Amino acid sequence: MPSTMDMLRLFIDPSFWVCRLLGPKRNSLPGLPAQVLLRIAELLSRDDITCTSLCSHRLYALLKTRDPSTLRTRRDKLALLARLGRDLPKSYVCHSCLVFHRHDHSEVDPLEPISRFILGCPRLAQHYVHESQLFSFNMKFRYRFHFIHLQLLMMRFYLGPEYGIGTEDISYTEVQLHSLQPGTQLYLISSVDAEICSTHPSLILRVQQIISVDRHKRYLLYRCPWPPSMKRFKIPPHSITICSHAKYQDISTWINKVVKAHRAGEKAPCVSFACSFCGTEAILELVEFENQLALVITKWIDLGAGVTLEDRQWRGHELLEDWPTLFKGGGYAHMRSTEGEFHTEYFTKPSARACFERASRESLQSRNIAYLKDQRFKKCMIYKPTRSAYEPHTWYLSPATHRSPFSSFCSYFDL
Repeated sequence: MPSTMDMLRLFIDPSFWVCRLLGPKRNSLPGLPAQVLLRIAELLSRDDITCTSLCSHRLYALLKTRDPSTLRTRRDKLALLARLGRDLPKSYVCHSCLVFHRHDHSEVDPLEPISRFILGCPRLAQHYVHESQLFSFNMKFRYRFHFIHLQLLMMRFYLGPEYGIGTEDISYTEVQLHSLQPGTQLYLISSVDAEICSTHPSLILRVQQIISVDRHKRYLLYRCPWPPSMKRFKIPPHSITICSHAKYQDISTWINKVVKAHRAGEKAPCVSFACSFCGTEAILELVEFENQLALVITKWIDLGAGVTLEDRQWRGHELLEDWPTLFKGGGYAHMRSTEGEFHTEYFTKPSARACFERASRESLQSRNIAYLKDQRFKKCMIYKPTRSAYEPHTWYLSPATHRSPFSSFCSYFDL
């Protein structure tokens, strides 16, 4: 039997109280006997075991042998990180180094290298970005859209304005001036804006390109029915694409059809269609303004919810070797006149165009054409010097400018 001094020494020992106050309670999960915890672990999945082992040091020591993380594949690790990310709203999963990065609410500029706004990711800083993480616009464009943009945009949609980034952070407008020959110029204005579909959570990009030429030079809008030389291939309308699955000859047919209809006297002719692979919807039309003709191409692109790189909606925009296993069939189908669900033989989904609820296509078209009138874009856009004589002169509005009051000021052109 311990003496009174032994009892007193035990009473004043700090470790005695630490065990009593900070140790696991017997009626809690960490406080259960080891044998019981191991029996429970036998009924759990690998992800459940990993999440449970992170609750306390004792659980980690008991369960770490049940989850050999070295045996996990890349897909398994991403699935686990996505699950853990539910409790880490200020962080997001990096698909390059398979860890969590913390977003510090810094501005995200799609024009800057991706490493500028990612903290602690040496792989991205060293340009190890895999092509599957970068959305390709399939055109000569200074704008870059990364899968991380999609993650941060959807983070704000689900968690609120304190997290991620907003759709205005990725807005962009660019004007290119192509000098074809002495006295002949061609303007190409490209713009990108975004909207998150609330009924069917996914990000939709709207890309509009306008090719402007003098009214008496309508022949510049015709497109060769076969691929031209590499030098000419970089000049609109030969450089215009719809998505990764469009054939050059098909796009030439649609563009030339609109131009020929205008030549025949039709006012504002247009043609609309959608890709049965990725669901990208597009409208081609020819409009007049002042002494100019403008070929307008507007596309609506559904990029999905940004949950994983394996998402069918994200991968659907890539040109992959295993397309037959992902999407059977193919080709283009004319859209119905009424906007609603886009239906093919293989899947039915909400129309990306119908889900886009921001400014109408006509108002966007009017805004972009206004930049071209009297070359007003030179007064309110940033000029990018050309690197060679073969590159077009370029002016652009950065996403930061789209967010600022200067954007509204510039839109009225009271300069």
